Amino acid sequence: LVVAGAVETGAQEPALVPPQGQVRIGFVYSDGNLPGTLAAYKAVLEERPELAEQVTLTFLTESMFDDVDAEDIASSDVLVLDTMNQQMLERFDAEHDIDLIDAVRRRGSVYSVGEGLLPREQYVGKGALYDEVPRAFWAESGFNNQVGLLKFALAKAGIRDLAVPELEPSLGFGYYYPDSESGRVFPTWEAFTARREQLGKARPGAPRVAVGFYKSSYYSGETELIDAVIAEIERQGAEAVPFFGFPDATAVSRMLVDEAGAPRADVMLSLLFRFAGPEASPILEGVAIPVINLISLYERT
Repeated sequence: LVVAGAVETGAQEPALVPPQGQVRIGFVYSDGNLPGTLAAYKAVLEERPELAEQVTLTFLTESMFDDVDAEDIASSDVLVLDTMNQQMLERFDAEHDIDLIDAVRRRGSVYSVGEGLLPREQYVGKGALYDEVPRAFWAESGFNNQVGLLKFALAKAGIRDLAVPELEPSLGFGYYYPDSESGRVFPTWEAFTARREQLGKARPGAPRVAVGFYKSSYYSGETELIDAVIAEIERQGAEAVPFFGFPDATAVSRMLVDEAGAPRADVMLSLLFRFAGPEASPILEGVAIPVINLISLYERT
């Protein structure tokens, strides 16, 4: 897939900045990373709308594998390579009789992110760069860090005057609430409830429905399902308490029980517990709320 100015930004007029030359940024990673990059791209275009005519993004993922033009991605000025996808890279090289890392390195830069099966030296020896800045953006993930990673790549490709944001460390446990952008996460109950009150979503005395999910859903930008569940809970007159953390049972105990031992929700809808172990039962008994599992273990529904 190639994206060139294809994201609607809502900007009325492009900034009057002369082009600096066309640049191409390539990504080799899994399908699940696409939403985060595209959300970041939209944010960058809102800040710098003239880049819609100057920047092209090319993606090599599992679902797009057969549609990617080898020359397009090989002509990347900067290639972001998630080394977890080494097998896909090898397959692509074999089918197109190319060494993608070497091809990009001859004209631009390859930045290795993530952790894969092969040792670091394997990629460094081929010319890939191990820079801690993009690696940290990738490891922590989340909307702000996705913007940081994209801006880093654009700056290295020659786009001037881009303010690369500071790294935003991810949370191991947290509450989540959607907004008009990418949603926000909160480390404490107090911060979460303050935000909910600020948005006019607090309903004193209403039933509280917790929604448990894995942090990767937020940090990879895949919150559409969670947001829809939250919206339906609120439409029916209840308060939603979305949260994440791992291990699953520990997250429930930590996030849904207050300092006095009282539950913070009346019931829980769970996108967790796909692999609940025997230690989970006594922990959940301490929380003492019913849990409705939204995950089917054995079949598609």
